[in-house]
Amino acid sequence: MDSITGILIGNFEEKDAARERGLALSRKLVRACRTTTIAIHRKDRDTVKKNLLTARNYLREMNETLGKYPEIYYKGPVGQAQQEYAECIITY
Repeated sequence: MDSITGILIGNFEEKDAARERGLALSRKLVRACRTTTIAIHRKDRDTVKKNLLTARNYLREMNETLGKYPEIYYKGPVGQAQQEYAECIITY
């Protein structure tokens, strides 16, 4: 019984760590997208390219971190962060 409890606790801790990392990455992604959108409107191509690369890296890491946890991936701020990224790409 103790081994099952230990396994369950380990699984919950792993999932919680992934959730926290995913949340942090989603916030960073949204910030990068907002600064990118501002740079797009200012026609600052160098900043746009740099920020899009940063945003793409945050998106990739967020997807990798949360990909094996669909119950986290498909709800919460992940979708909003992905939407912000899509809007940047479309606006660019």
